Amino acid sequence: MRHDDLAELLDRHGDLVWALALHATGDEALAERVVGQAWANAERLAPRRDRSIAERWWLLRLVHLECETAARGTSPVPLDAPLADDPAAVLAQALLTLPVRRRSAWVMHELMGLRAVDVAAVLTTSEWRAQALVVEARKGLVAHFVRRERRAVQQRLAHPTPA
Repeated sequence: MRHDDLAELLDRHGDLVWALALHATGDEALAERVVGQAWANAERLAPRRDRSIAERWWLLRLVHLECETAARGTSPVPLDAPLADDPAAVLAQALLTLPVRRRSAWVMHELMGLRAVDVAAVLTTSEWRAQALVVEARKGLVAHFVRRERRAVQQRLAHPTPA
């Protein structure tokens, strides 16, 4: 695959690639590095690419693997992190509490609209396991939002606003 072919491929699927990187990392600068490294890997691995996998799923797989690499050595969102008010920031904070594989599965399925079979192709797993990862991610997000709400209530009770 020539450089021009890869550029055209990224032009066609750049929105998907960026969405996964941004939501899986929760940070624009880190997402840019992830996409850059995935692009470098695509150039290096293109001659040996598994042709049975659609090009867009192959690109997403490279991005997901880079997200996993980027997540190593990072700590989860601390429990005492300030509570975000903006819905997008709230979701980004919640997603960062999930393991990367669950986070990627949820982002691809729920935000990007990929079917479980496509998520499975990206994550190199079975369709059943991809569905399970999405369900586990949903449970993790619900647990996060319950903890977040409990913490907000505790803060309001500890520091009531005068009427």
